[in-house]
Amino acid sequence: MYSSIEASILAGGKSSRMGEDKSLMEVNSVPIIQLVYEKLKLSFEKVTIITNSPECYGFIPCDKLSDIYKNIGPLAGIHSALMHSQSEKVFILPCDAPLVSTEIIHAMVEYSETIGNIYAIGGGFHQHLIGIFSKNLIPAIEKFILDSQSEEKDASKRSCSVGTLLKQNSFKTISFDTAKYQTEFLNLNNRQDFEQLRHLLMLP
Repeated sequence: MYSSIEASILAGGKSSRMGEDKSLMEVNSVPIIQLVYEKLKLSFEKVTIITNSPECYGFIPCDKLSDIYKNIGPLAGIHSALMHSQSEKVFILPCDAPLVSTEIIHAMVEYSETIGNIYAIGGGFHQHLIGIFSKNLIPAIEKFILDSQSEEKDASKRSCSVGTLLKQNSFKTISFDTAKYQTEFLNLNNRQDFEQLRHLLMLP
């Protein structure tokens, strides 16, 4: 159980491709976000949910934190997690990645102890939203956000790429891109992904 690092679940997506709030879709009558929360609680003493709709998650007994910067995507959630964290580092996991295992989580935390800021590679992709971020990134994140806001006046079109920020700040990677971990990085973006999740869990 880790006490020196906190974990935060990003639950701010619009779920436009799914057609409904994917964090609340149920597997065996359990909302997906609850599966993610219970997984993280096995490893971290403190887990928070980053959301602009905290009323939706009253059934989960943890702090719900809103974005400080609005309408700019998941980078705002990472920023909020770091700003509110009492630990120097935060393990970030999106609500639509319920299959990431405790083995992967522990490997990332242990690797980060010597390497610093990291994110995962798995499922054939760079998983920019599955990583460990430090408070020392806050100034860089805020500058990145403010620069983006000054360039794009239309708030609905602002997009702060997490991937771009990671490149600019020399993040290291940890790779799980092997057959053993092939399905653990399944992101639930649409109905087909959700049916794949049910199949992997061997649900009827």
